[in-house]
Amino acid sequence: MVRSMLLKNSQVRAVDRFFENAFDQGFHSPFAVMDKILDGLSTTIPPSDGSEFIVYKMVPTKYRVEHQQDGSVHYNIVEEAAELEEKG
Repeated sequence: MVRSMLLKNSQVRAVDRFFENAFDQGFHSPFAVMDKILDGLSTTIPPSDGSEFIVYKMVPTKYRVEHQQDGSVHYNIVEEAAELEEKG
């Protein structure tokens, strides 16, 4: 059985549209587009001290990052004031 290494037509068209849209937004080459994408993917790991983010599971949960002196990183849940009032 031989499998084709070519992308299906709809997939090729999606890639073409992606780069056409990027060129319309002022990017001058495919390399500039990929540089922008890779810059967006690179983030500080672990996140900077005090930064907050939300992880969506069944219920969104907000976390605060704390760097400890021993080098460990703690992700503490941030409870909103309204939630604290409901519990208390």
